[in-house]
Amino acid sequence: MAVEQEQTQIPAQDGPYGHIEVKLDDKGRLRLPPRFKNHLSLRFPNERLFITSMDLTRGRLYPISVWKMNLEILENVEGDEDSERAEQVIFRANKYGLDQGVDDQGRIMVPPKLRDLLSIGPGGGEDAQRVWLQWSNEGIDIFNKAEYDRLSGESDQPRVDDKKFLKRLKVK
Repeated sequence: MAVEQEQTQIPAQDGPYGHIEVKLDDKGRLRLPPRFKNHLSLRFPNERLFITSMDLTRGRLYPISVWKMNLEILENVEGDEDSERAEQVIFRANKYGLDQGVDDQGRIMVPPKLRDLLSIGPGGGEDAQRVWLQWSNEGIDIFNKAEYDRLSGESDQPRVDDKKFLKRLKVK
C-alpha cells in the first residue's frame, strides 16, 4: 500500500519513468496505471485526452492542450510537399483517433479502428490484450506486443558508438 501511494505522488514536472504493461478489458478500454493517471491530473488538470496513432505503428495518448499545439504546428507547415504530408498526418490521426475523458476508474476507450490498426483488444488472444505504456514528450506511447518486441530487440543490441554518443551529449 505504501509503495502504491508513493508512486502516485509524482511531481508535475516529472513524467513517470519506465515501461508499464497493462491489459485492455473486454470492451477495449485500457486502465491507466495510478502513476500515469496521477501525473496527467497534476500536469494537465481536467483535460480530455486524444488517443490516436500518428505513425501507424504505435498508439499515442495526448492531453488535448498538447494535441492542439501539434495541430497548430501541422496546420502551419509551409511548402507544398510538407504541407501535403502534414494534411495526411492530421487526416490519419483523426481517422484512428477519439477525444475523450478518463473515467472514474482510470480507463480510456481505445477506438475500434485504432485497435484494429494496432492488432490489440478483445478477441485477439492473450497477446492482443497486452500493451505497454511509456511516458514520452508530454504524452503516452502505446505499444502492441510486436512493436514492443521489435524495439526491445533493437535496444538490447549494444552499438559500438553508444558510449561516445552519450558522452558527446554529456549524459551522466
